[in-house]
Amino acid sequence: MGASLLNFYRNRISREWKIAFFSTVCAFFLVHLYKITNTLPNHDSYYNVYVDQNMTASGRWFLQYACGLSSYFDLDWVIGILCALWLGVTAVAITALFELRNPVVIALTGAILAACPCTTETLFFGFTADGYLMGLALAALSSYLSCRAKNLKYNLLAGVCLCLCCAIYQSCVSFGIMLCICWLVLELLENRIGIREAWKWILRHVLVYAVSMGAYYLIWKLILAITGTAANHYQGIDTIGQLGISTVLSGAVKSVSNLFFLFLEWNILEHPITLYGVLNIIFLLNFAGVLITSLVRSDILKRPGALVLLLIALISSVPMISIWCFLSDGVQYRPMMLHSAMLYYVLAIILFDRWMSAKLSTVFGVLVGVMVFNFAVMSNIAYSYMNYCQQKTYYEGIKIMDTIEEAREEYDSKVDSIAFVGHRGLDLELPTDGPASRIHILTVHLEESLMYDHVHINLYLKHTFDLDLEQLPYEQLAELEALDQVQQMPIWPAEGSSQVIDGVLVVRIGE
Repeated sequence: MGASLLNFYRNRISREWKIAFFSTVCAFFLVHLYKITNTLPNHDSYYNVYVDQNMTASGRWFLQYACGLSSYFDLDWVIGILCALWLGVTAVAITALFELRNPVVIALTGAILAACPCTTETLFFGFTADGYLMGLALAALSSYLSCRAKNLKYNLLAGVCLCLCCAIYQSCVSFGIMLCICWLVLELLENRIGIREAWKWILRHVLVYAVSMGAYYLIWKLILAITGTAANHYQGIDTIGQLGISTVLSGAVKSVSNLFFLFLEWNILEHPITLYGVLNIIFLLNFAGVLITSLVRSDILKRPGALVLLLIALISSVPMISIWCFLSDGVQYRPMMLHSAMLYYVLAIILFDRWMSAKLSTVFGVLVGVMVFNFAVMSNIAYSYMNYCQQKTYYEGIKIMDTIEEAREEYDSKVDSIAFVGHRGLDLELPTDGPASRIHILTVHLEESLMYDHVHINLYLKHTFDLDLEQLPYEQLAELEALDQVQQMPIWPAEGSSQVIDGVLVVRIGE
């Protein structure tokens, strides 16, 4: 039993593919083991303890099926294993696409994918992480199939993968586009594709992407019509396609700023530069250097048409990474949406291996190794903050439950619902002048406690302590907050911060 599978593994899967898969999986577990073996919730986790991830209203009509492989429970270890496997598949597709042979190049590529801040922030939202990384794998497979297409069948398969990856998480489309751009850059540099053939390749890809995105959009609209669902406002999905000059101009600005903040974390003229920022500056200087060197050492300077096309490809990569900013004003990118930018690291690694001396490429490989290690350290610092947040939230939960029980004992049957008024989100943000500034790119989305408003406190208390009081509806909550009696209440945990008003236990938790 299983002999045919074993033979297939031994004889049909190349050594390079095995290195890509297992090095990526190993790197993932080394970096993220603490996260996937502990319960480290974030502000959305208690919405998703058991949810089918039906995000059709947000355009992600295939997400529920992608996440369904791990069940609809938020299972850290199971989801972590699937995340590792999908990243391994992604690394294999990249290895096959670029025909990588050097084991060090392959391993560094997988390590970048596994350890980068984009993957770490994706794991913050563990309940959808396996689905999102499946989308990344589908995007990589679509690029492999379309770039290596030999007939219509390959293009159709590429289109199906692209359509599904967009239906899982729209930002994954940029990952596929960036892989295609990197492939074209390498083909032009090494003179493996002529100008006429290159333009045919571009037109074919435009057609594949247009048909795929059209199919995605039509299927989405059909599902919305059948289910009677309306597109929501999240990330501007309901305004996609309403193009205007202002949208295009703001998209151009956002596409540059997204990369600036991804590589430098924040404005280094106003805030101290971190090790992450220093390493990225060194990387970008090396990237520019290897690009110039490859242009000089190849014969592309003697082929003006190829040179112009290569420059167009490199310049176009910037807006392609943030392509959805050009389609809606409401789109705001964050690290987990910028996996495509990590392909700059991969392209630089390949260029150094192919165009620089063995000594220089080794030095650059060491630099990338140091960056990967720093990514890993940053990830685990973030996870330690999440653990601190969980512990503080649990402690506060006990204290609030004590407050609730005391009020219920005092007022007996007069309490039938509960309302937490005020908001303390700003008070719980990690300070930018403290240790958290070491990894600002990740901690900007973390808090000191998960209980910062009416909804999150109720969710946490119901899930953790089985709170049986009904949550006051939003409409009544707004009216309650406007009462002078409530406005004059001190902020919890001060004495008098909880009162019963018309059968509602009111706890003022912030301004």
